Amino acid sequence: AVTTPVLQGTHVDTEGNVRRFNLAQLRPWEVSFVDLKELPLDQFHGLKYAVILVDFKTLTIDCELIKDKVSTAWAVKTLLNRRAVQLLPYQCTIYYDGDRSNNKISEVALSMNCRSEPTIPYRQSLNMAELAIRIVMDAARKLCLHAKMHPTYLGLAVCCAAYNHNRIASAAR
Repeated sequence: AVTTPVLQGTHVDTEGNVRRFNLAQLRPWEVSFVDLKELPLDQFHGLKYAVILVDFKTLTIDCELIKDKVSTAWAVKTLLNRRAVQLLPYQCTIYYDGDRSNNKISEVALSMNCRSEPTIPYRQSLNMAELAIRIVMDAARKLCLHAKMHPTYLGLAVCCAAYNHNRIASAAR
């Protein structure tokens, strides 16, 4: 029997707070969240959306820019391949917004030997990717403002902000 510490009902931490996941038992990429962010009009090379993948254990944020919502599944597969999630010796679970535009994510997750679970759309308390989007979008706006770049390059700044977030987080350890 395979036991996974992913979602065992609820977990009460040492401070008495109820948590959905036991962070101490989780392994990297065992629980991850994915979401889609629509970028402002007239983006560089017509890349209108940013797909954000976040690991719950390490808080690693990955970003891929796409032109249309149909490419969301391709972007998720690219992000999972980049982190070699399909090669991990344990079951990984991807949580995504349960709206119709994200239904292909479950098929991609299955092809990558991962479980997929839909969540209620637009709820920051249920989808960690919503918080990651806020973090990288704020950082991207600041990067564009500081560099005096045109808002056309906001999508590229989002990818840069995600990269910087990961570098700062790993350098602090």
